[in-house]
Amino acid sequence: MELTKLQIKPLSGLNDWPIWKRRIRDFLDYHEGALNIIDSVLVKPEPLPDDATEEQRKQFQEISDQYRKANSYAKSMVTASLTEDTYQKVMDKESAREVWEELRCNSNHRRKISCFVFAQNSSGSRGIRRMMFLFMLRT
Repeated sequence: MELTKLQIKPLSGLNDWPIWKRRIRDFLDYHEGALNIIDSVLVKPEPLPDDATEEQRKQFQEISDQYRKANSYAKSMVTASLTEDTYQKVMDKESAREVWEELRCNSNHRRKISCFVFAQNSSGSRGIRRMMFLFMLRT
């Protein structure tokens, strides 16, 4: 599938998010690994230590290549279906996942604070998750 054949109305505002999100996810599902990038199933591998074995280096290279290709495809698909104004809000993001999270957080005013807390504290601590859950229940 070529990007030039992408037939999705560009995301331009909050009201477009639900249907736009579904359509983009359907397109991303076409390319191996692209949806996994958005869902954080496939993440950029951590650098290898200096004493890594040849087998570890080979596996690292394979995973890095898979991540790079899937991330590039996902980011291209997502950003190609944004209006210029919306694109300007995410153009500094390095990964497709970062672009997706920024768009998701901007699409839902009620969850903006929880998105900010998640972005600032992505360590996965149970306390942060509990705080986010309680915040979402109160709003």
